[in-house]
Amino acid sequence: MINPEYSNTPKHILTQEEANLLIAPVTRNEIKEALFEIDDESAPGPDGYTSAFFKAAWPVIGQAISEAIGEFFRTGKLLKQVNATLLALILKVNLPTQVSDYRPIACCNVIYKTITKIIVKRMQLVLHMLIDHSQNAFVPGRSISDNILLAQELLAG
Repeated sequence: MINPEYSNTPKHILTQEEANLLIAPVTRNEIKEALFEIDDESAPGPDGYTSAFFKAAWPVIGQAISEAIGEFFRTGKLLKQVNATLLALILKVNLPTQVSDYRPIACCNVIYKTITKIIVKRMQLVLHMLIDHSQNAFVPGRSISDNILLAQELLAG
């Protein structure tokens, strides 16, 4: 017999108010907050600029950056140059002999990173309601190893 707790019915269906949180117009303050949360040491994009540059130049470029990001959220369109990403392979060992000896780093533009951060922050508002407690991977405060330990305990005993 299938446990009804694990049926295909959704755990939670977003209310209109919750859905509206996800699609509300993006504010300049929200854009600035997301950009300023990006680590200054994160990899620069293909244009060579890091978030430290954008933060230092915010009084001069903040309005233009906010307009560009706001335009993306209104239209869903992004310049090809902003969407460009360079992949770099960083050595993990001195003498690499296999692919796993490299760490791939994605060098995305700061505008792209900011857009992603805004989307992630909004999704975090409702994600915990949509993901079942038994689905532990990728949810803060949960660990996939909890399920492994539970399975071992069930099989052992």
